[in-house]
Amino acid sequence: TEIYTLSLHDALPISIHLGPYPYGPYEICFAGVTDSTELVLIDSLSGRLPQINSLVSTMTQHIANADSIPIFVGGDFNTPSHQDYTAATASDHCGSTYQWPVTQVLTDIGMIDAFREIHLDPGMDPGNTWSPIYEINSDNNLPEPQDRIDLIFYKGQNITNLSCDVRSEERRVGKECRSRW
Repeated sequence: TEIYTLSLHDALPISIHLGPYPYGPYEICFAGVTDSTELVLIDSLSGRLPQINSLVSTMTQHIANADSIPIFVGGDFNTPSHQDYTAATASDHCGSTYQWPVTQVLTDIGMIDAFREIHLDPGMDPGNTWSPIYEINSDNNLPEPQDRIDLIFYKGQNITNLSCDVRSEERRVGKECRSRW
């Protein structure tokens, strides 16, 4: 787990890299887990839920001052957004509409998902960052879950989000295709 903060006079950027495993969509798509209590436990076992709760508890004063000094939290969350798993997108997520708690923690304190603010419809604009270069999971030959796990959230009164897109640069390496994000 990596969390970096850099206090600036005009903004507080925070870069995070939350625990990767167990990866919830793998549990849903490969192990057939559907119980939300079990999925919350999986997010806790991965460290992601405790990590985001710890971050939020250390940001309490900054959150209160976000209209003066905006906060940006971005990075590899290693979990989908609760805004992406909807009834309309369930077929894209192994039938699941699970409300992922890590991102919910941030929206509950008033932070805004920068991508989803611009791209309102997760069915039309999923913004997948894991893993568009792998169609089939090499461990089990099942379709690889496609999710948006690299996210940016912000909070601040004088912030105007003009654009937020997923960009990749694909290049061929041997027989694989790799993307730089």
